[in-house]
Amino acid sequence: MDTLAAIYRMDVDYSAGTLWWGKEEILQERFWGWHPSPSYAHPLLSGKDTPLRDYMSTIPMFVGTSSDHGPVVVDGIAESGQKTSFGTLVTPGDIYVPDIKEGNYCEDEDWAVWRNNRKPRLSENEMKSFHAFHIRVRKSLGRY
Repeated sequence: MDTLAAIYRMDVDYSAGTLWWGKEEILQERFWGWHPSPSYAHPLLSGKDTPLRDYMSTIPMFVGTSSDHGPVVVDGIAESGQKTSFGTLVTPGDIYVPDIKEGNYCEDEDWAVWRNNRKPRLSENEMKSFHAFHIRVRKSLGRY
């Protein structure tokens, strides 16, 4: 990747509360305890609460599931209108900045993770529940 592209990627908002989609194979590779699923892609929620250090920084992400039960319940991700819950499946996995495409997913490109353009960020109330949940996770992982 050229220098200008790398600089652009560092300027993308990867902060906590941003929403993404991740291909099944990246989840199998990066999320400990992930059980294979027939789904092509899954919703992801960024837990990045510190600035990126460099282009190879990692972004901790949580995987969502179709449910209205869980620590963080989100509306508006699925086209079906079904709610998505984060924090019930597995511990967060680390996604590298180069794995992420900013903008719409294109099937002819080989991106592992891309922005959820339907809903790019949690609402204010969803962010409050995520913040409370995220503190508990960080404490349990010894990061506070």
